[in-house]
Amino acid sequence: LKAIEYAFQPGFIASDLESAVALLGRAVELDPAFTLAYVRLADAHLQIHWRVFASNERLKMAENAVETASSLDPDLPQVRLARGIFHFYGHRDYDAALSELEAAKQDLPSDPEVNFLIGLVNRRQGRWDAGLANIRKASHLDPRSGLYCLEVGTTLAFMRRYEEARYFVKKSVELAPDQEFAYRVLAQVFWAESGDLVQA
Repeated sequence: LKAIEYAFQPGFIASDLESAVALLGRAVELDPAFTLAYVRLADAHLQIHWRVFASNERLKMAENAVETASSLDPDLPQVRLARGIFHFYGHRDYDAALSELEAAKQDLPSDPEVNFLIGLVNRRQGRWDAGLANIRKASHLDPRSGLYCLEVGTTLAFMRRYEEARYFVKKSVELAPDQEFAYRVLAQVFWAESGDLVQA
C-alpha cells in the first residue's frame, strides 16, 4: 500500500518511484506468489522507464514482473492491466494496450485506474473526446486523486478549453498542493490562453 502511494504521486517523482520499486521488491521476496505485487512492480518500473529515464534494462525488469504475474494468474484483470501498461509505456503499442485495458475493464468497470489509462491511450491516439470522457470518469470514481484531476485539466488544455482546464488544475493543486508539476501545467494554461506571463 505504501508503494502504491509512492507510485501514484502526481508528477511521478523519481525518488518516490524508486522507493515504490524497493518496497515492491521486498513484498515479492516475502511472498513470491503475490501476483498483485508483481503487477505493481511492473507498473513502477514502467513509470520510471516512461517518465524518468528510458532504458532496456528497466524495460526488461518490467517485462519479467509482467511475465511472473501472468504465470501466476493470467486471467486476473489486474494482470491484463499490467500487460496493457507494458504495451503502452514499454512499446507505445496503443492498439495492444487498449485491447488489454478494455478486457480488464470488463471485470473492473468502476476501477479509476483502468478508466484513466484507457483515457491516456485515447489521448495518444488523438481521440480527445474519448480520452477526456475516460479521464473524467476516473476522476469521478476517485475524487480525491490530484493526479486524475490534473490530467482532466491537462487534457482540456490540449483541447484549448482553457477556462475549464484552469478549474481542474487549480482543484488538483488544492488536493495535492506539493506537486510541482501541476503548477507548471497551470503556468502553461495562463501562457497559452492569454499570454499572461505575470500569472504564468
